[in-house]
Amino acid sequence: MVCTSPFLLWLECMKKILLAIIGVVIIALIPSCTTIKYTSFERLYGADVNFPEQVKTIGIVNCVPSVNTGQDWAVGVTNSYEGEGKITAEALAQKIAETRYFDQVIICDSVIIPSGPESTLSGSQIDSLIYSLGVDMLLAVERVQLEMTTDEMWFSEVRREIPALCVGITPLIGAYKEMRDRPLFKVCKTDTLYWELPLSLSLELVKEDASQYAATIPMKHLLPYWGEVYRFYFDGGNAEMRDAGIYVRELNWEAAAELWKKVYDQKQGKQKMYAAFNLSLYHETVDEYDRAKEYLETAFKMSKEGTTERTLIQHYYAQLEDLSKKNEMLQLQMKRFE
Repeated sequence: MVCTSPFLLWLECMKKILLAIIGVVIIALIPSCTTIKYTSFERLYGADVNFPEQVKTIGIVNCVPSVNTGQDWAVGVTNSYEGEGKITAEALAQKIAETRYFDQVIICDSVIIPSGPESTLSGSQIDSLIYSLGVDMLLAVERVQLEMTTDEMWFSEVRREIPALCVGITPLIGAYKEMRDRPLFKVCKTDTLYWELPLSLSLELVKEDASQYAATIPMKHLLPYWGEVYRFYFDGGNAEMRDAGIYVRELNWEAAAELWKKVYDQKQGKQKMYAAFNLSLYHETVDEYDRAKEYLETAFKMSKEGTTERTLIQHYYAQLEDLSKKNEMLQLQMKRFE
């Protein structure tokens, strides 16, 4: 039965018009919604230790004993081995040379047997090596400890457990200066590598690969290094914020900052808060940490307790505080290039 009442026809027409209006509004709102996205960029980090500016040439020596303990690996049993110090020393010298942090890196071909207390280089050995190599300081590869065990390991690539060799790698690096009986500092860090266990995997091959990898472990503790940074930012909400998001994805931070500053100066409420947060990110990318924290403090004052925005702001502020302190160390370490 078809309804022909004028009122009902009018009501049906109004429903269709209202639904059409709601649809238009929804479509208009979707692109204007503010979303939280993340970006990444490379930055230079400071090392854990400082080399004096007068240290221009550095020598690398191998002090690793050639004695091994333990038998071939067995499932569920941990065995200790000494890595190949020569391989680690050569790889460490190559990696340090590639950074061009020092004017020259020289490696000693001979294995040096420490004669000092606690298996460290003695004062006479230090002075002799520094003089004969013609360097300002020594870095000694003193140990390359390998802890090997086998077990059933979960591999996400194949979504099942398979037999694997787990190797904990701990290189010990000592720094020595002439006229001193003790090392200036030592770096001892551990990392882990895994191998799938085919029948062809040999102990010699594992030791060689692990010893090569051992040289990478102390690098970020010894010298400034590049690392990838992951950060959140607010995208969308208005045309300027959307366009700024495009610039961020192109890593054009200057152009993005201009648009964020326009929103910050002209808008109020959440849009101003989002722009302040993003401007803080921009100032981090140019190492202006005080300015970054100022914008973040403004964003914090405009945020509400218990919101996602406030949580992000607090987390980011803690990151900036940590980076600000580390940046002071980095600036000290980079003075040699001024």
